[in-house]
Amino acid sequence: MSKCNDVLFWDLTHNTTKYPYKRSTFTLVDSENCSIAVHFCLTVRESASECKQMLVNLAFNVRLLRIIFTDGDEAMHVAIPSIPYSDQILHLICIFHLFHINAEDRVQPVLISITRFSTWPGFRHSLSLCREASSPTQLRSFWMNMLY
Repeated sequence: MSKCNDVLFWDLTHNTTKYPYKRSTFTLVDSENCSIAVHFCLTVRESASECKQMLVNLAFNVRLLRIIFTDGDEAMHVAIPSIPYSDQILHLICIFHLFHINAEDRVQPVLISITRFSTWPGFRHSLSLCREASSPTQLRSFWMNMLY
């Protein structure tokens, strides 16, 4: 397990089964791009206290982490600072969740209504350019081109 110290992907399902439980999956990726599923658990609630408990159960690996990717769930975000060495861990939101779920469900209708896009494919392409920008200046340029 000592090699598994780079990146943790933490995903918490939301109402995806007929059972009243949410499944939490923890997958570590090391510097050699090897992924290892290290922990699964079921929970009734998607709350900050439940998420903190999940991280406590994983504490033997958490102190070695550099990055945690989550789906952007607020309970996860609140739980991360409660773990040891959290000030040394970068918390990022998974691109899939950020782009596909948040953009398509929340941002798409608003931005399409206020921008020049009449269809989702044009907006999605422009948003992809923003996501792949290599500098703040390039991001600003892509963002402004998308909006105006």
